[in-house]
Amino acid sequence: MTFRSIDCHTHIGCYEDIANINSPWGKVTLEALISYLGGSNVDKAVVLPLSSWNADVTMPTEYVLDASKKYPDKIVPFCAVEVREQCFEEKVMSYVEMGCRGFGEHTSKLPINHKKNLELYELCGRLEIPILMHLAFGRSDGDGFT
Repeated sequence: MTFRSIDCHTHIGCYEDIANINSPWGKVTLEALISYLGGSNVDKAVVLPLSSWNADVTMPTEYVLDASKKYPDKIVPFCAVEVREQCFEEKVMSYVEMGCRGFGEHTSKLPINHKKNLELYELCGRLEIPILMHLAFGRSDGDGFT
């Protein structure tokens, strides 16, 4: 039996996080990610878009879907929709129809049990897709949940 390894938390794009100023992961092209997978004996990568309330950095789901079309055997696309958006449920359903296999990275900056988040959890349950969440430990943490 062949063991398959999947990196379940990757991003593509430029993220100028001050904590990672010298990290090679601050700017990741699709080709760099594919090279990393090959050099690390990782079979696939879940690529997560970013869509967060008042975020300085976003990575559209459409870009992730395009990447998965270029490398369908390597990229597992997830979608991200801000839960405060009108018609967010319809957007998630549309992304799943277009090929997204999960939801994330979810960073709503709302309490984890907020009504909008609960609606998202219920939707993803009905669609039978996983959710990858970014969790924060307190209100001072810029991303995630409080």
